[in-house]
Amino acid sequence: MDTEKIEIQVYLAGNDGIGSLQAWLQDVPGVLVEPVAGVSRTGEQGDAWDFLSVLCGTGGAVTVAVNALATWIESKVTHARVVVGQTEMELRGPDPEALTRLVQAAGEIEARGGHERD
Repeated sequence: MDTEKIEIQVYLAGNDGIGSLQAWLQDVPGVLVEPVAGVSRTGEQGDAWDFLSVLCGTGGAVTVAVNALATWIESKVTHARVVVGQTEMELRGPDPEALTRLVQAAGEIEARGGHERD
């Protein structure tokens, strides 16, 4: 994978479907997908995933990953929060406008070589 990486964080309500999404995104070339454990509260077991970290190399991988994520979200009725750089979107099921903004944000970050604006 390239030395420049862009991270996409995907939070799913109740972590429903996180395994399915992880499997879906692992087929995207140039992408590393890892579930990240959240801090467990008193009395809770620490086996719940807080978010899915999607690391993408530059050179088109982030756009492909975001498009794959958009396709997965469109096929589900889900509540998700997606963070790409400084852009954060909250999605409740299919939301074409929000998904378009997310893809555009990913494309802008990738065009800058993975660097955020100051």
